[in-house]
Amino acid sequence: MPATIFQNSTTLLAWNNYVLTSPLSTTSASLPVTNLTDERGAPSLGWQSASGVTQDVIVSVVPAITRSTWRVVGAFRTNLTPSARMTVRLMNQPNLLVFMASTDGPEPGFGQSILVLPNDIVADFCSIEFDDPANPQLFINVPLMYAGPAWITASPPAWDTTFGGNATVNEAVSRGGQEYPVFLYEQRRGELSFNGIRAGEVFGPLAELSATARRGNNILFIPDTSSATVNIEAIYGRVTATADVGFPYAAADRRSWRARITERL
Repeated sequence: MPATIFQNSTTLLAWNNYVLTSPLSTTSASLPVTNLTDERGAPSLGWQSASGVTQDVIVSVVPAITRSTWRVVGAFRTNLTPSARMTVRLMNQPNLLVFMASTDGPEPGFGQSILVLPNDIVADFCSIEFDDPANPQLFINVPLMYAGPAWITASPPAWDTTFGGNATVNEAVSRGGQEYPVFLYEQRRGELSFNGIRAGEVFGPLAELSATARRGNNILFIPDTSSATVNIEAIYGRVTATADVGFPYAAADRRSWRARITERL
């Protein structure tokens, strides 16, 4: 059904994470910044500033390849509060500012702060500054971080893309039938359906994304980068294909692909 294909897509998928492959440094650490290369997402395995240090805390990402392409930066599963600010600076060596912008802290209950750049920007390294003076824990903890390029799909997802969650609840039922549910955690989930992937995207970005997903690395999905609620709608986690690449419109330059993304906890 052609009505499922839209133009001027603002849908983003990102997987080439410079944080995993580049030298990292920070101005404050009680848990080492190199912990950000661990993709499991546990706060105890993340980077954490020293106690009492919640302002002007900087993490620097310096890829080995100069003039790298950047499109999105995000902190995930973090303890940043809604009043926090994350400021991203893209620099050329030795200290030439190329781009700077800030974004708000996470929405309550979502734990992620994301800045999407207006276009691809080429720079040597990225400086990410966190300011959260009202943080009640008196430190900044970031288990997961993404900084790098992204794929803006030629067409956005189809109408049957859905979002939900997986809740884990331990339930006990007494002999009298009384129920005692104990909520453990909830993991956000997206069922992604694309009907407008171009043939040239299949053996380019989609093939790279699929290879990354098979290795178990985290992938960032933002359904609409122009949305005012990106920090709520984005999901950062593992992707599993649920259907092979198909030909929904026969000989037309359109391909279909389905996948499930689950938030990394």
